[in-house]
Amino acid sequence: TQSHLQPSGEKDLLHNGLWMRFLSPGLSASDDWGRLFGEPRRPLEILVGSRRPLPRLELRLLGESPPAPRIRGGRIVEERRAGEPRPITLVIDPGSPTARHPTWWDPRPYRFYRLGLFFERPGDALAPFSLSRPLARRLEPTDREDS
Repeated sequence: TQSHLQPSGEKDLLHNGLWMRFLSPGLSASDDWGRLFGEPRRPLEILVGSRRPLPRLELRLLGESPPAPRIRGGRIVEERRAGEPRPITLVIDPGSPTARHPTWWDPRPYRFYRLGLFFERPGDALAPFSLSRPLARRLEPTDREDS
């Protein structure tokens, strides 16, 4: 299991259909887990789990004019803006999973991706964001549930 990876004191959460665990202090979620929040000017790390491969993740920056974070453990492959004031959506290639194994809730293997974020924003306001799979994507042969 990933129970040893809980330094922020947060429990597991399900956000937009993805299993997540915050690996650093400075990350939090709304009560309904619909929004995530990151403290500015500190390295933040999230473990994201999925039974299917994650060739892409979408990080949607919420709120007024949020600056795009620096990403570690993946790379930005596309940036989409939906007018001003933004939201900005960053399409991220999370790279290869850092681990793949069954979990306590599912005997089938999950893939785990470690994603680092760093929000450079003035003041102490939290940076609201969400993470999800891209809605429209082409299924690849490696996307089979049983692989």
